[in-house]
Amino acid sequence: MDARVLAGHLARAGVTEAFAAYEAERLPVLTRLQHSTRRRGPEVVIDLAHERAPGGFSDVREVFPGTELEDISAGFARLGGFDPNAVNTTMPPGAATGVRAHR
Repeated sequence: MDARVLAGHLARAGVTEAFAAYEAERLPVLTRLQHSTRRRGPEVVIDLAHERAPGGFSDVREVFPGTELEDISAGFARLGGFDPNAVNTTMPPGAATGVRAHR
């Protein structure tokens, strides 16, 4: 995602302006991601498994019912802006301006 954003900005502006625009766009997202990671981020799964099954388990579904693991992972990916939906559908900056990628 970072590469797409940076490439879009580079396609529309000089290097200095592109990096400034990239930072303005991505810094808030990455700051939220960093704060989430400091609050245990995806490592919360390890802590939950230990709390729920301190003696261990043979199948992760014993500890995490339904889609709980997927939900935790998807939430972290959404927070960082790198979930598959965002990566595959978000138009990078410059795409709407007619700038075409080199092939």
